[in-house]
Amino acid sequence: QAPTCAAVTIEAPPEKPAVPQAPTCAAVGPTSLKVRWAAPQDNGAAVTRYELEIREHAAEQRGDSGGGRVGQPKAVQGTHQQQQQGHGLRGRVCFSGLALAHTVTKLQPGTRYQLTLRATNRAGTSGTSAPLVCTTLQAQVPSAPTNFAVERVAVAKGTGGTARPPAAGAAASSAPVRAEWQGGE
Repeated sequence: QAPTCAAVTIEAPPEKPAVPQAPTCAAVGPTSLKVRWAAPQDNGAAVTRYELEIREHAAEQRGDSGGGRVGQPKAVQGTHQQQQQGHGLRGRVCFSGLALAHTVTKLQPGTRYQLTLRATNRAGTSGTSAPLVCTTLQAQVPSAPTNFAVERVAVAKGTGGTARPPAAGAAASSAPVRAEWQGGE
């Protein structure tokens, strides 16, 4: 009788994940940015970590005046490779984990930030995504009070005195002052 052979399946070893797409800005505040991203192709091994990196982004690095609306992502000029080589200042990792969203806090109001993403699996770490550039909102300045009024109040000396307004045309004194206003924050 002829020997039997078992079927053997040979699997290719996993590869590092594909380069993630650029993250997107989901919400913008004066000191925070909420960023989301999609899972890249894992190439045979599950993603075990995402790293989100952030750095301040100056307009002169892009070669433009930095236009665009505050809080809105603006496309970055040049190719991703040019940006990595020509402006390769590393930022700081502000998130490392498995979530597909993160809120970056403790940022400066009215400041442009560049965010990039990498994915890691047991075979290695992907290349860096194309950058997302977002600007935090300007800090809110409280509005000025409205209907502001100051009234000088004279207090009678002695016991049991009552407050009465000074006579018209009376000289300035160190009498107590009461101020009232509406509005403002």
